[in-house]
Amino acid sequence: MIEVFVDKIRIVCDRQIVVVHRRCYIPGQFVLEPTHYLKLLQRKPGSLDNARAFKGQPWGEDFDLMRKELEYRYSEDGTMRYIKTLMLFADYPEVQVKAAVSLCVRRRAFSEDAVLNVLRNEPLLPRAQLDLSDRPELTNQSRGVRDTGIYDRLKDREEVRV
Repeated sequence: MIEVFVDKIRIVCDRQIVVVHRRCYIPGQFVLEPTHYLKLLQRKPGSLDNARAFKGQPWGEDFDLMRKELEYRYSEDGTMRYIKTLMLFADYPEVQVKAAVSLCVRRRAFSEDAVLNVLRNEPLLPRAQLDLSDRPELTNQSRGVRDTGIYDRLKDREEVRV
């Protein structure tokens, strides 16, 4: 079943969403989602240079630099290593893969294993600070200094005596 919305087109098969595409109203305009073509790259790596979906740095300059470095460092299988990096989109959210590749490029760690290591072991997205402004009963009101008299009161309790 094809479901058409104002901003997107959704293809559903057996009540599962197969794909969602942005809708474009410009005649003759192609709207391609590069992640939909990643499996093709494993069988036909040459399509990385020729397929319309991969033209013009679809994931940004960091990916372009990662590819160039992998192909320079590993002339035999640099393109396949880059494709393995792209295949991480199948297992991790796009935002995390992009952040991991950017971090690896900044560190000059040009390897699909380095990107995978960052994805598995490093928090990539800054965690937002919990805002308790609307719950004053949960905020810490103390100065962080405790009254030492509480220990004297413990000493006077019957069950503490030896």
